[in-house]
Amino acid sequence: MFYRKALLLLALLAGTMIGGRAQENPDAVAADQQPWYVSIQGGTSFGQCTFWSVTEKGIRNWGLQGGLSGGYKFSRLFSLELGFQYGGQGQYNLECCPYWLSVDGDWKATQVIDREGWYFSDLEAATRWFKFSVQGNFDVLSFIKDNKHWSLNLSPQLSLVNTRTVWKGELSMSKEYREKILDPNWHLGLGGQMAVSYAFNDHLGLGLYGGITALTGKRFDMIPTNVHDTNNIWDAGVKLSYAFGGGKK
Repeated sequence: MFYRKALLLLALLAGTMIGGRAQENPDAVAADQQPWYVSIQGGTSFGQCTFWSVTEKGIRNWGLQGGLSGGYKFSRLFSLELGFQYGGQGQYNLECCPYWLSVDGDWKATQVIDREGWYFSDLEAATRWFKFSVQGNFDVLSFIKDNKHWSLNLSPQLSLVNTRTVWKGELSMSKEYREKILDPNWHLGLGGQMAVSYAFNDHLGLGLYGGITALTGKRFDMIPTNVHDTNNIWDAGVKLSYAFGGGKK
């Protein structure tokens, strides 16, 4: 009950603040002149699971990701957006986990005699993923008077994510290079994005974005240990947008 009351109070305060600022700058909540838009984006991605893309040795892998999106701007303050994104990155062992993994997927503290597998330090978990998402964009700069170009969007996001991981590396006994393709998994993704952009005119805009998606269900790298509970994908990049559809000026 306490949390519900706190959320209700926050919602009322936010509504009061938005209403007050809207009176100062009514253009912020007025219908947008070019309400429809499409975007193309691209950049890098990182994985954070049992294995990580960023370890004690620094950034071990700069993943790649890109996608398409489209949406409708109800006003300068708020827009609703649908998107598709595809990407991939590699994850590596952290020094806190000096373990061993058999080719059958059994995790052990040390190598098992007469069984083939990988030491964690010799193993990479390479993940490919795609995501369908819906997000709401709130432009916190829309209330600034005479600001016609800059936007700073805070965007909660809900998504459906498919991941597939490949274990690959040098085997501990034979020293041969081996890859194992694992079954794909579907996840519900909960996360958000922050983006700053500049509109060159009524149609064309360019921005930088960064976001995180926390995945439910199985950890996407499929490394069977309980040392780390993280199950996140980070992404960042550049986004080019084109607005269209006409309204009265």
